[in-house]
Amino acid sequence: MRPDLFPRLVVGGRRLQGFFQVAAMGFDDALHQGTRFRRARFAVFDLRQTDRGGKAGRQKDGQGGESRETEGIHGTGFVPDSARAGNASVGQMEEKKPTDGERSVVHASLRTQRFVVDSPSRDGCREAFRRRGSEAEATGPGGSAASSRRQRVGRIRTAKSWVPRGSGWSIAFSSVPPKGAGIRMATPRYLAFFRCWARFAALLMLVASAGARGEVVSPGAVPLAPGTIALSLPKSRQVIQRDASNHADIQVQGTWSGSPARIEARAVVMSGATNNGVATDWVPIADVAASQAFAGVIPGVTAGGWYQVEVRVIDADAGVVATGTVERVGVGDVFVTAGQSNAACFGSPAQTPADDRISAYTLSTRSWRWAKDPQPDNSAGMGTGGSPWPRLGSLLVQSNPVPVGFVGLAYGGTSISQWAPGTDLFRNLTNTLVRFGTNGVRAVLWHQGESDSLASTSAANYAKQLSNIVARARSAAGWPVPWGIAEASFHPSATRSQEEPVAAGQRLFVAGTPDSFRGARTDDFNLEGKLSDTVHFNATGLDDHGRLWAEALWGVESLTPKNGNFEANAALADGITITGARIIGWNRLNGTGTGIAVGANGYFNPDARTYPNTADIPDGGVLPNMNGRHVGTLGSSATNGAFLQTLGARLKPSTVYTLAVALGVRTNAAVFGGYRLDVLANGVPIGTGTAGDLTTLNALAGGNAAGAFTVVSCIVTSAVVVPPNQQLAIRIAKPGGAGTYLDFDDVRVSSRPTPYGQWQLLHWKSLTDPASIPEADPDGDGLPNLIESQLAGMDPRVPDALPVPAIVQVDGEEYFQVRFPRNPDPAFGTVGLQISYDLKSWDDAASTPGGDVVVPDEAGVLAVRIRRRTTPSVFLRLWARP
Repeated sequence: MRPDLFPRLVVGGRRLQGFFQVAAMGFDDALHQGTRFRRARFAVFDLRQTDRGGKAGRQKDGQGGESRETEGIHGTGFVPDSARAGNASVGQMEEKKPTDGERSVVHASLRTQRFVVDSPSRDGCREAFRRRGSEAEATGPGGSAASSRRQRVGRIRTAKSWVPRGSGWSIAFSSVPPKGAGIRMATPRYLAFFRCWARFAALLMLVASAGARGEVVSPGAVPLAPGTIALSLPKSRQVIQRDASNHADIQVQGTWSGSPARIEARAVVMSGATNNGVATDWVPIADVAASQAFAGVIPGVTAGGWYQVEVRVIDADAGVVATGTVERVGVGDVFVTAGQSNAACFGSPAQTPADDRISAYTLSTRSWRWAKDPQPDNSAGMGTGGSPWPRLGSLLVQSNPVPVGFVGLAYGGTSISQWAPGTDLFRNLTNTLVRFGTNGVRAVLWHQGESDSLASTSAANYAKQLSNIVARARSAAGWPVPWGIAEASFHPSATRSQEEPVAAGQRLFVAGTPDSFRGARTDDFNLEGKLSDTVHFNATGLDDHGRLWAEALWGVESLTPKNGNFEANAALADGITITGARIIGWNRLNGTGTGIAVGANGYFNPDARTYPNTADIPDGGVLPNMNGRHVGTLGSSATNGAFLQTLGARLKPSTVYTLAVALGVRTNAAVFGGYRLDVLANGVPIGTGTAGDLTTLNALAGGNAAGAFTVVSCIVTSAVVVPPNQQLAIRIAKPGGAGTYLDFDDVRVSSRPTPYGQWQLLHWKSLTDPASIPEADPDGDGLPNLIESQLAGMDPRVPDALPVPAIVQVDGEEYFQVRFPRNPDPAFGTVGLQISYDLKSWDDAASTPGGDVVVPDEAGVLAVRIRRRTTPSVFLRLWARP
């Protein structure tokens, strides 16, 4: 911990007639560094004994506010002009946790003087300090309280510091008196109180204790009493990012003041039903000389928490001469959150984590606290309301019980250009990533885009700017930091034509950037009752926002299209069409996929003018293959206008995907615009898709598709090996241009493994195990997986002996014969034999006219016979294709 982060108190004073000018404190509730703190204000008081009933006096607020009741010793701040000029006496201190429950050691510094003061127990001093029976009243020398207040109000300044609940009080003295202020202290009770705190010899300072619950002294910042150990790392509630093996090293740093010794440390699981992990043995941290800083690690700590980190000092006689502990240290996942207001605590209400093992980091103090909203403002642009991060942390801990930490950097109202390299926000981002080190966080979670809709940022420009930010941030961090990108473009003052390009740019970035993934999609929240105002999220919205991020991080797979039956939007009367509003779950795009599709694109409720028997009354409004009374419609004025939906799933290998859509043909004079259906991975169609026109649809409908909805399917198959993080999407496009339409409903997506995928799952229970790819030969028997999958009785994990050629008699002739049992399912592909007589040229085995080679037609068997008399030597090899 840096000295400038210590609690600080600046007070002017001098010794007057045997008494001292005193700084006293009053408190307002606040939160700081993961524990309950009180905001301290300091003032100069004249302390006089009052009646023993402890009647409270009044004091003028130091900032010129209204008079308020004061009880005991408290007030507002007075800072001399010299302090504001930066040359005031400054006292800094931090108190170590008492080792014997009775006495504590206070480390203090005043200008160049440093010393250690032994103090009695904090409880005793606190009780003495809180004793009632005094009246605090501000006066000037030789004048009344009222006149003094009038004289000094222009010079009053406020000094704020932080004082933890339940820790020792603090009082400061200096040798520079403020002008026009004096103190009389004539009560023996107060003199006794000050004697209980310290022995006065010269200048004294006693500052607010930061407690000992994980708060530590920076090595070398202040001198330590002999035989004292001070820890600066780890911090209480700190979360250390686990590695791919589910472990992490815990750094231990501090200072030892004493004889040469050995420092050891260990991590033990704290008591509590939710805490988990694996305790470590004592490990050496460092061998230190007298009064020396030390640093080391507890290696390979298993993910879990909370842990208690224990440190001990062992002297030359193998005796433990000092110990230190830090509670609530975890190994889990750390997320950096960035973007604008919906990532920056502008929602309502503030959220509270459901688990104690969720922490938030404060950059300025390098400290951690419980991640209750509002999150620490590390950007100077955070709000004071709710965020999705407590909910996200709660869900992650619930699914995988390891601690989760958040570092909030978002700034409300920012556009993407305000995060560009060279800006303060970018420097804050990269400095944070550098501070946490290589692989020190799990991901950056980016939620931004609403402001760029107002700015009409194009898809290409947004993707380019975000790519630059991420590339430069990764370069500064020195490793490929993963990024999750929310799809967020809705702004109440923007149009759909402004919003669609921003969302498209976010998709373009994810599709073209390694180590990135799609995050939460919140563009429908305004239609789903999830806003607290016109743009920020309410309790339901914050809950869903956190859930969507959790599903993205979990890799939850859902192929179910959102609003695939177009019933989620507001219900429409018969024959009414809505084309301007957003359609829940869908993006309406032009042919390039980078902007909005122009024209009458939306949803409508068909009636008898377009589809007979679709009147809500008396027909019920639903035809066969419809799924509700509403359908989607494309009436775009340009070719290839489309509805697109990004699914909550990523492309799997060895998988068959089926997109099924019910397409309608109207009975009026409108012109059917044709159709094209695609399944996409990272924006690129898988296979050739399915396309057709009215003739095609009539054939599928059995001759006439008019007045009905006919199901059309697009079936595509993924490769056995696919790149990771390929986001799936579906697209329904109208190839026809102006004056044409395409109606559709009941959009469904399903999947099943290919035959080879089924074989992979049978033997590896996985489609992605490297040992399961077709070219692999995990059992080392010389038969690749693809061949073994097409031969019956083969186990790819156990070496299989090839059939031994046999000599058989056929019509008095001897033949070499080889037989392989074939997989009876032709869907697995094709397997065959090739023959060579010189190992140079190879031909598929086929029967020859003279009978030298015979390939018998046997069900379930791959076999070949070769006449021995005419073929003294021959070579065979197997081949296969999917």
